[in-house]
Amino acid sequence: MLEAQAEAVLRQQRGVAGTGGALVVGPGGGAEARGSITPVPERLWASRNVANNLMRFGEPMQVGEAVGMLEEAVSAARQHYGADHPAQLPVLLDLVAALAAAAANEAAAAGPEAGGQQAQGGGAEGRPPAAVRLDVATEELMALVTALCDRYQSARDPLSCVLLLEAAGAEVGAALRAAQGRSGAAAARGGGGAAAALAAAAELAAELMYALKPPEARAVMTARRDGELPRLLRRLARDFTEELGAYAAGKRNRWVDAWNRREKLPPLRP
Repeated sequence: MLEAQAEAVLRQQRGVAGTGGALVVGPGGGAEARGSITPVPERLWASRNVANNLMRFGEPMQVGEAVGMLEEAVSAARQHYGADHPAQLPVLLDLVAALAAAAANEAAAAGPEAGGQQAQGGGAEGRPPAAVRLDVATEELMALVTALCDRYQSARDPLSCVLLLEAAGAEVGAALRAAQGRSGAAAARGGGGAAAALAAAAELAAELMYALKPPEARAVMTARRDGELPRLLRRLARDFTEELGAYAAGKRNRWVDAWNRREKLPPLRP
């Protein structure tokens, strides 16, 4: 039932919608820029729902469809919420995972003899290869992480910042490794921006560790040991996800509101 609802929302947002609905204005500008009678949170939910179902098949065609759907969703989220807004985290995380799978498929199709040349060629329909688009999406994701970390540092909460940086490194690092695929081709190299962003995040996390109190440092090490870091980033993404029907019901998301008002964010803890 949820899948059918998601597909109906997607059909509506792509121009099959009827008349009589009222455009909903949310953070990030007027409804005209978003081009749908469906509120953006519902559109993002529908795109992620259908895309993640497609990803379960794992076949190149379905993975490619999922990537295209998520790229559209990222663009819609950016227009709606604004650049570097953490409400983009859920769909960007899904896009990075989907592009990693697409890059692995492209690397496997090219064969081991292609080596790193796969990142230089063209993708389907003349588009840049998935490895290059993965690099770009990863940079965008790390830009959100950096913006969040800056907010935590301004609130004198270095523990949240360290946990966030390490969580992003664990999540994105796993995606880049998966992008290499079984062939071992360097599918995740792209333009190198992702690697530079990850290195900068790791360096900052190491510096901030020295500012932590002993119990806080132990919390970070325990999260590493117990494998909590990737789940921590996904949990933060859920915190920044607006509920379905929230605009119609007048509900507010406290994380989104705190970010928009430049207020202190709730602490990030394992």
